[in-house]
Amino acid sequence: MKKVAAKRPTKRPAKKKPAKRKTSYSDPTVNKLLGLKYRINDAYRGGGKPSGGDTDAKYDKDFVMGLIHNIRKRNDYPTKIQLIECNKIWKKYE
Repeated sequence: MKKVAAKRPTKRPAKKKPAKRKTSYSDPTVNKLLGLKYRINDAYRGGGKPSGGDTDAKYDKDFVMGLIHNIRKRNDYPTKIQLIECNKIWKKYE
């Protein structure tokens, strides 16, 4: 009688984390604002919304997108007050 070797289970590839988005815009201010926008998106989709829920997340994203638009299209950089607001948003979505 022939001996049949037991088959080994095939290896499954390890689960990988999703790749982080690269921000490749030449302006570091835009890069940071894009990172903030992605963080808001991830928190919104992951269910980690701030206490205000949908309206706060929408307002925050619109605010950040407006700043990005102003820099890219109008070459108009954010004021100190706007940057302070961005810092508050960063803390909200940590």
